[in-house]
Amino acid sequence: MASAQSQAQPKGLVIENRDVTLEAHAALVKGQCVAIDNATVEWVGAGYAFTKTAAPAAGGAIGAHTTEMVSSGLFAVALNDVASGDLGVFRVQGVVEVLSNQAGLTVGDAVTPTAGDTGVVDTVADSKVVGYCLTAGGDDDLVSVMFDGLNAFGFSET
Repeated sequence: MASAQSQAQPKGLVIENRDVTLEAHAALVKGQCVAIDNATVEWVGAGYAFTKTAAPAAGGAIGAHTTEMVSSGLFAVALNDVASGDLGVFRVQGVVEVLSNQAGLTVGDAVTPTAGDTGVVDTVADSKVVGYCLTAGGDDDLVSVMFDGLNAFGFSET
């Protein structure tokens, strides 16, 4: 699960931001939630690492997630626009602005990546809960989310 630590604040849960550099499989824009390609492994420094975002599912949008990815994948959010094949910085844990693929997300909503898209929606059955909304927003808005694309916050069952 996400690592939380006490900060010099009077109260509250804060998740430390964790960012990684990945090669973009396609042109991406800030806020897109994409899968991390767990089939592309490279030797980096002193160990192996996943180094790319996932390619689109057949017939899907850029970064489209398959149902299998949504239930068991690793996820990251683009912090800036990045061209296809270029290296970009992606947040895998922490607070981040994520593209909403649903009208009416509200503060506190648990969110999951969506199969066939590059944003997040209210949790759907058989999916990883990758975050909780900290701000409200509509379809195609950027919403602030407490995000954990590595371990998630749990799983939404049927």
